[in-house]
Amino acid sequence: MTNIELHQDLKNSIVKLNSGMHMIHHPLYVGAYSEDPFMNEMANNTYQEKQKHLQKYVEQKKIESAINIIERPYRVESTMEALRSWWQPTKDDYWDFISWLWQDTENVYENLDTWIELMTLEFSEPQLMMNDKEKEVYNNLPEIVRVYRGGVDDKGLSWSLSREKAEWFANRFDYGYEVFEKEIKKSDILAYLNGREEQEIICNVDY
Repeated sequence: MTNIELHQDLKNSIVKLNSGMHMIHHPLYVGAYSEDPFMNEMANNTYQEKQKHLQKYVEQKKIESAINIIERPYRVESTMEALRSWWQPTKDDYWDFISWLWQDTENVYENLDTWIELMTLEFSEPQLMMNDKEKEVYNNLPEIVRVYRGGVDDKGLSWSLSREKAEWFANRFDYGYEVFEKEIKKSDILAYLNGREEQEIICNVDY
């Protein structure tokens, strides 16, 4: 096979992990890097195809399609960039999308500052993230709510009504995480979400 060079954008996105392995970490492509021409060709084709689709979705103002093209670690920051440049949602559309994005996100803490900004923009009604069943649970919560969190500390936007779910998060990796619990005011709860069956409470009492 002819020696096929990796696209320069992807070359500029090569990172070395602690294990010594090299990865391509770009908003439009995340994958292992090798000098194999076949792998370079595959990466280039994927990257260029996603570029075309992304441009089309931006021109069509299709936010969910555009963000779905982005690799998951970059979706939150890309949403903020879209807000600053081309996405002009209605209030309801904004919170419908933010609800999807939140539940699509694995590690909220990686983009914590951006999440806080997204939750407190001009459309500051995060309760609109909830569907009818979630609103019913929220409306029936007491004024003081006990919540739980599995992680490295007791700071975070994401908590749960379920101690069992917090224990699952604390123990799913062998990182020595703990289960934390505290009582919060219902008025400090931004939203209750259960799309991932985590009985999740989003609250901003720590920031």
